[in-house]
Amino acid sequence: MKKVVTYFHKSPKATEALREMQIQLHLPHHKLVHDVSTRWNSSLDMLERFWEQQLAVLNTLQSKKIRRREAMASLTEEDMTLIPEVIKLMSPLKVATTPLSEEKNLTISMISPIQTKLRRQFQSDESDLLVISQMKERFRQDFYGRYTYLQTSSTTPQHWIPASNTWLSWMTTTLRT
Repeated sequence: MKKVVTYFHKSPKATEALREMQIQLHLPHHKLVHDVSTRWNSSLDMLERFWEQQLAVLNTLQSKKIRRREAMASLTEEDMTLIPEVIKLMSPLKVATTPLSEEKNLTISMISPIQTKLRRQFQSDESDLLVISQMKERFRQDFYGRYTYLQTSSTTPQHWIPASNTWLSWMTTTLRT
């Protein structure tokens, strides 16, 4: 799917055809969003926008106005089945990271409830697709592998010690456990 989004970003002709298709289908005139590795939640934003515009995107890719061999070849039926499942899986991360990334509202008291909710979110469910189950497992492994746990005494709570030294890494890691 990323190839499709990249294709529309690089081709003015395809972008114009997409805009025309959005008008025809009475869809919002939104551009596709490209994910950026340094921007939290951008992969989820890309998936959500693609899903919102899927009808326009697929119809545009099938139109004769554009050359789309590479973009069409990169989309599979499995991709289209997985997109809403991945959105459902990743949405709680966005809900968690948004308030934590706003410095004016950040409080340490928010971290523990968010951690608990995310832990529950990434528990396997028998109704999960195999790929989603595997993603949950990788999330869990990543979450639990990022911290060193120290028990200072039996009367005090566990203290979390980040594995890396940067504040951003610490916050990202804190959100993921």
